[in-house]
Amino acid sequence: MVFAKALPFGEVEKSFYLKIKNELLEKIKNIENWAAVVLALHGSMRVNGIGGGEGDLPQELRTILPKDVPIICSLDMHATITDLMMKNADAFVGLKTAPHINTVETGERVAWLTKCALENDLKKEMDYQRAPMFIPGDQFEKV
Repeated sequence: MVFAKALPFGEVEKSFYLKIKNELLEKIKNIENWAAVVLALHGSMRVNGIGGGEGDLPQELRTILPKDVPIICSLDMHATITDLMMKNADAFVGLKTAPHINTVETGERVAWLTKCALENDLKKEMDYQRAPMFIPGDQFEKV
């Protein structure tokens, strides 16, 4: 397992991001017979000199994992989902509360989705539509 966490504050330094990413990729390369990869991401990480980290990481994973291994990600409710993320991940599950008090439930939904995908050999297809406006996160529970 590789874990890194930070408070929101500007761009992530490229050298730090590459250190963490490369550590994760090395661990993944040394494991055979992957069934799935589950990532707990934020969804709006910006890396100096790279751009969106949540697009870069799944793209790198796709270069070393077999094509049929699903990549399923949990994301913050206000994630910036990019074309690169859509291209390289198989599914996203979003947090529903601010503050993030439903991280366990979100992890359970990710696990359930992953289990269903593997047990039923689901071929996933995602699509998305850009929304011109969002309700503020602290208003989600009222909608």
